[in-house]
Amino acid sequence: KEILRGVAQAQKEVNENNGIRGRQLVVEIASDDSNVSIVKDLASEFVEDPDILAVIGHYTNEAALAAAEIYEEKKLVAISPTSASPKLSNHKHYVLRTVPSDSQEAEKLREFIYDHYKDKEIKNLAICASDSSQEFKAEFEAAVQKKNKDLHRNLKSHNCNLDAVSDTDETPKTQEEQLKIARKLVEKIKQNGAEALLLVPSESQHDAALAIAKANQGRLPLFAASTLYQQNTLGAHVEGMTLATPWHPDSNPDNDFAERAKELWKAPVRTWRTASAYDATIAIVEALLRSSQPTREGLREQLFHPGFAVNAVSNQLSFDENGDIEVHPYFDGTIYFVQVVPEGGGNYDFKFLNLRK
Repeated sequence: KEILRGVAQAQKEVNENNGIRGRQLVVEIASDDSNVSIVKDLASEFVEDPDILAVIGHYTNEAALAAAEIYEEKKLVAISPTSASPKLSNHKHYVLRTVPSDSQEAEKLREFIYDHYKDKEIKNLAICASDSSQEFKAEFEAAVQKKNKDLHRNLKSHNCNLDAVSDTDETPKTQEEQLKIARKLVEKIKQNGAEALLLVPSESQHDAALAIAKANQGRLPLFAASTLYQQNTLGAHVEGMTLATPWHPDSNPDNDFAERAKELWKAPVRTWRTASAYDATIAIVEALLRSSQPTREGLREQLFHPGFAVNAVSNQLSFDENGDIEVHPYFDGTIYFVQVVPEGGGNYDFKFLNLRK
């Protein structure tokens, strides 16, 4: 739903503004259920349909990477609004993304935790990750090692695997069982000298990460990757947690995307996934408008053209030679930070942290 809303909003705005040279933007919806087998079947169907000029997707890293090989071979552009795997850059000729890569987000998280966190100096950080989020963990560890080997040594001294907490088909667990395991993990981490926790769940490990947060009971400062930026994260047991995010309604006050989205959906839109899906759609539309003919190859050439740029939700959007977001000299980062704060009535919200003041 988050991605569909972003695409739908862009489609509505484009079509109400004369479309693409008078032609309506048509969107075909398909679900891959994050199943690699279904992903490959759908991608194979898309590349054989001449009416499909581009794909917006896929959602998970595994799905995006599985489809990328097919799109690259058959020369169909795909823009993922959510996949951050650095491996996606290997398919740089036809696969792009409108979110920062894991390496970009990891570096910004490192910088915030060790250089900008004001409540205390953190020298001993524990990372809680799952088997399917080891790629992000490795990127974060590499960023830390590059700056300070002592801090990296402390990182490597902890073992916090979210898979031990999560509920799976093979080992179903009640919420109380998950919490019990999480309490033991947190206690072990504290005894090992950890001064803060960084939660790096995969898309399927949110409940396990939140169990760790609840077990922590506010004792250690909490940080989290952008995968945990979801509405169900908000709650008393994560108050004060700081999260990375590619977008927040306050990250670009000059853009009224959030206001237009609220008017369209009759509710606030806070998720970065909606914003990045909107950006992916308008990038495709802008490339088609610049093409002499609406063809797959013409679209690809425009997206990678050195002069290509489009006014996106967070800032001006353009792509580098790998299909990643370009970071401009005047734009100090594609990652922002929010903190979970109470807003009255027992409710919580993500407060934007303005680090440019």
